[in-house]
Amino acid sequence: MRKLKRKHLVLFLLVVTAIACAGILATCQKKHVHSLSPTAAVEATCTKDGNSAFWHCAECDKYFSDEAGKNEITLESTRLPALGHAYGEPEWTWNETSSAQAVFSCTRSGCEHRQTETDEAPASKEISPAGCEKEGAMLYTATVTFNGKQYTSEKEAAIPALGHAYAEPEWTWNEASSAQAVFSCTRSGCEHRQ
Repeated sequence: MRKLKRKHLVLFLLVVTAIACAGILATCQKKHVHSLSPTAAVEATCTKDGNSAFWHCAECDKYFSDEAGKNEITLESTRLPALGHAYGEPEWTWNETSSAQAVFSCTRSGCEHRQTETDEAPASKEISPAGCEKEGAMLYTATVTFNGKQYTSEKEAAIPALGHAYAEPEWTWNEASSAQAVFSCTRSGCEHRQ
């Protein structure tokens, strides 16, 4: 009888094991169906990252590039890095001739970022000297460095006429006891007399 019980026990354990294995196999063979949530594409801006469109299954925590969940990707691969500002040529503003400001504006649509650089002491060079009655001209050059590149702006300004510089008069006496004073300009190249 003991032998019979042992056989039944072994048979019983084999049946239980087979049923358990069948259940495990059925579970293992059951295919996971993704429950996908879409994430819309977001364009990167000058200062913020964006992302391409993707779908995520919260159940298995996987990411996909397609709505059907066939092309698995990483979350990092959806990241679109910030673009950074794109600057064009600066707009210059002069404060008479004592300083000049270069304003660099971002050219990307929707961005209003501006960066200002100033030259507090523009270089100057005389183009033409002023005369007694004629204006001269001075050229001022402002220079700023922005993002590793040098930018310049030039401004021409008038040098006011100097006016005559008179020496002591030359006196000429007439016979009638009258005198005439002649004033001569002493500036180089000027022959003005009065």
